[in-house]
Amino acid sequence: GMSSASAEVRDLLEVLASTIVESEAMMNGQEIANSLYGLQGMSSEEEEVLAVLGALSVKIAESTAMLTGQAIGNALYGLKGMSCGEEEVGSVLRALATRSKESKDIMNGQAIGNALYGLQGMSSEEEEVLAVLGVLSSKISESEDMMNGQQIANALFGLQGMSCREAEVRDVLGALSSKIAESNA
Repeated sequence: GMSSASAEVRDLLEVLASTIVESEAMMNGQEIANSLYGLQGMSSEEEEVLAVLGALSVKIAESTAMLTGQAIGNALYGLKGMSCGEEEVGSVLRALATRSKESKDIMNGQAIGNALYGLQGMSSEEEEVLAVLGVLSSKISESEDMMNGQQIANALFGLQGMSCREAEVRDVLGALSSKIAESNA
């Protein structure tokens, strides 16, 4: 519930960013998910938030961890409301797309809803967003989990403002259509 509008929070983020950069530790999937999930409510307009995202993008790209479906959902959920026009946000999305594509884990309805919900406000004109959507469409199609009403609503809410001119958006909508048709919600 912290906001990056607070000077104290920005001070903490500044220290955190330099600590991440200096750390030689390799992040596991849970750490990747938790670190991004914890940025909820932060604004990508703040330079300290961007510094943390830049440091995390390097760690995510260097990681050899296989992300679980829940980790993918939670990581993307933490980015909600951030601008994909910022280089650091794009770097995180690129790294997450790669890690998610390599994951063999099946996403459940909650993870699908969280992942797409985290993309709210992002533009489907950005290649990093399209890369994430491309991976998510496959993950949604692979999932055998029945989605409930809240999960469907979260998924669709995250797609607002996206253009169906993009094949990746249409693919996600097609995969979600199947989930909606089979849901008893």
